[in-house]
Amino acid sequence: MSKKQNDTMNIVLAADYGYKVQVETVMKSILKFHTKVHFFLINKDYPKKWFLYINEKLAAFDSCIEDKKITSSSYLNYRTFEHISEATFYRYHIPELIEEDKVLYLDSDTLIVNALSNLYDLDIEHISLAAVRDSGLKNVFNAGVLLINNRKWREKNVLHRALDIHEKSDETLKFADQDVLNELFKNEWLEIPDRYNMQILGESMVAKRYTVPTDTVVIHYLTAIKPWASYDTTIKSKVGRVCRILYAYLSGREMRYPLRIAIKNRDTLPFEQEWHQLSQLKWEDFIENRNK
Repeated sequence: MSKKQNDTMNIVLAADYGYKVQVETVMKSILKFHTKVHFFLINKDYPKKWFLYINEKLAAFDSCIEDKKITSSSYLNYRTFEHISEATFYRYHIPELIEEDKVLYLDSDTLIVNALSNLYDLDIEHISLAAVRDSGLKNVFNAGVLLINNRKWREKNVLHRALDIHEKSDETLKFADQDVLNELFKNEWLEIPDRYNMQILGESMVAKRYTVPTDTVVIHYLTAIKPWASYDTTIKSKVGRVCRILYAYLSGREMRYPLRIAIKNRDTLPFEQEWHQLSQLKWEDFIENRNK
C-alpha cells in the first residue's frame, strides 16, 4: 500500500470551527510542498460557506477538501487535558467516514516544514498504522501523526471498540484517545523516525532555544504552549504563560533553569514565527507567493 508518483495524497484533519485558523495554517504548510491533496475535515460545526471558500482556493493546487460531519455527543464527558477539545476523539470516525484505504491523519497543532512524500509513500500494506514513539514513553506511539491503513481500521471496527473502551475505562485513560488507540493497535504499528512527528514539549523549552534537525518534516506542538498563544500579547495571555512556567517549576520539571530567565524568554518554540506568518497570510497572497 504505497502512493504511486503523482497520485493524490489523502490527508485527514479533525477540529472544531474555533480552530479554523490552525486548520488553514496546517493546510497551507502542506501546500507549500504539495499539490493534488485531498483533504478531509472531520467536524461538527464548520459552515458550508467555509468549505466553498476553501475549495475555491484549493483549486489553484489541484486539491480539494471534503466536509465530514459527525453528530455524536458521546465525547463531551470524556476525560482529556484542559487544552484539548472533544475533537481529539473524532479520529475514531476515520474508517466510517472515509473510503480511501490509505490516509495521513494530522493534528491541527502541527506544522509541515518539509515534503511529506517519504512519509506518505511508506508501505503499510500489512500493518495498521505507522507512527512516531511518544516522547518519554516506551512502546507507545503518539497519535498526532498517523499514517493509516484504513482497510485494517475498518476490519478492527475502531469506532465501536474505542467507544466501548471509554465506557469501561474512561477514568483510567491518562492520555485519552491516544491510550485507546495504543490499546487497539498494540504490536500492530510501525515505528518511524522522530522527524515525522517532532514533538515540541513547550514546558521543557521555556529557557532555551530549541533547534530541530534539518530533515524534520512535521513539527507537533504537543502541550498547552502553542505558537498562537505565544503571539497573544494580551494581559490575560501573558499572565497565563507565567502561571504555566511557575507550575512547571513547582512540579519540579524546570528546576535546572533560572526562573527569571524562563519568564523573560518568550521566543522559545521552533518555527513559531513561521507558524505566525503563515497563519496571517491571506489565501490570495499565499497562492501568489506559491506560484512565483
